[in-house]
Amino acid sequence: MSKSNHKKTLQTKEIALLGMMTATLVVAKFAFQIIPNLELVTFLIIIFAYNFGYKVIFATFAFTFLQIFQWGFNTWVAMYIYIWPLLVIIVCLMRKWADIWFFTFLTIIWGFCFGAMCSVVYVFIGGINYAISWWITGITYDLMHGVFNGVVMLVLYYPVNNAVKIVAKQYNNC
Repeated sequence: MSKSNHKKTLQTKEIALLGMMTATLVVAKFAFQIIPNLELVTFLIIIFAYNFGYKVIFATFAFTFLQIFQWGFNTWVAMYIYIWPLLVIIVCLMRKWADIWFFTFLTIIWGFCFGAMCSVVYVFIGGINYAISWWITGITYDLMHGVFNGVVMLVLYYPVNNAVKIVAKQYNNC
């Protein structure tokens, strides 16, 4: 096999993997959309980043792009463009030391701080006071978000992470 064919195979493999991650994120988001702030996206991004590294950032961008088709373009798009890649970066930087307890702590804090992280966009739209008031209005949702995130991580970490590890091992052996 020539070197160029090998590169093409790796690119195809990566595109397929990223497509599967993106589809999983979209379906998971859609499945729980009726329940406020119960979502699997944070959990899945953490599991994917832990097992596949920085390339998951591309899946977060694709996920955001596909969400535009469902929900339309609004300020949340700007939020998703920096929030999800930031989560990938944190997981990748910490994965050497990470375990279920670190990830549970991370998801709880992530949920509690989600509104604060999202409010950054509103600083540019209406100023700091507008951003703070927007954040304060949603604090109860952020608290639910953090609690739900922690429960999801504790319940699903081992079965989902073990399944994704198998996929990662097969992916790396191809």
